[in-house]
Amino acid sequence: MKTRLTAFVALCVLALAAVASAETIYIHEYNYASLGWTKTIRVGPEPGGYVSFRSRGDTIPPYTPGVECAPKKSQANNLAWAGLSTNMFDGLYLRDITHFRIRTAGFEGDGTAWEPPSVYLQISKDGLNQRNIRFLPYASYGRGTRWAFYEYDLIGENAKWFCMIDAQVRTWSQVLSAWPNAVFDSTVTIPLPSGQVFNVFDGCAINEEVKYGSSARGMVDWVEIGFADGTFYRFDFCVPEPGSILALGTGLIGLLGFARRRR
Repeated sequence: MKTRLTAFVALCVLALAAVASAETIYIHEYNYASLGWTKTIRVGPEPGGYVSFRSRGDTIPPYTPGVECAPKKSQANNLAWAGLSTNMFDGLYLRDITHFRIRTAGFEGDGTAWEPPSVYLQISKDGLNQRNIRFLPYASYGRGTRWAFYEYDLIGENAKWFCMIDAQVRTWSQVLSAWPNAVFDSTVTIPLPSGQVFNVFDGCAINEEVKYGSSARGMVDWVEIGFADGTFYRFDFCVPEPGSILALGTGLIGLLGFARRRR
């Protein structure tokens, strides 16, 4: 009985530790700026382009809330971008990421190679050479159904990333093999349009990306990222009820307590 009780107590301690290291941060149109996120819009040749928080009834399942990234059409030397970004992971190594998932849906795009909204990481190899990379959901796990939400593993065996430095597509393991010291870096010489390290977005950063991001639009429900030290964040992009707006601001507490590991 004593052995069972000891084991039970140990499990409870582990469970509490896991909860303590996890943080769900609710991000919406009223608090993203106070949480350290920035909205960036770079229009393409078509007029307009926007980032908005809303629910859409034409998604599967219906009325799924999220952040909608809707850049206009990109063309060579006239690239569009729309998304939210943060520098909260500045200085962290990519090799320390142990969990990375996204739930996203693509609504429309030009051609057959376009991708739904995803994430773009602004990184460097040694503080001087930039290695910005973008996750490609469809290229990694097969083409999905338009208007439908899918959950993707960004660091799985099949996860493919477009690497801005040489316009090559690599798996996550190939990225880490090529650049084992790759680090989130807000001071790269050729920054992304947002200038920040962690981007939830749609659009293009260079001409070679047009086939992936030209006129592609969609929504992101949430993104999760975890690190080797046990810290874990779920960014939930939501459309709050009027009475819950103040409560959702509590995610700021988690951000203020985040101890950044510098390189």
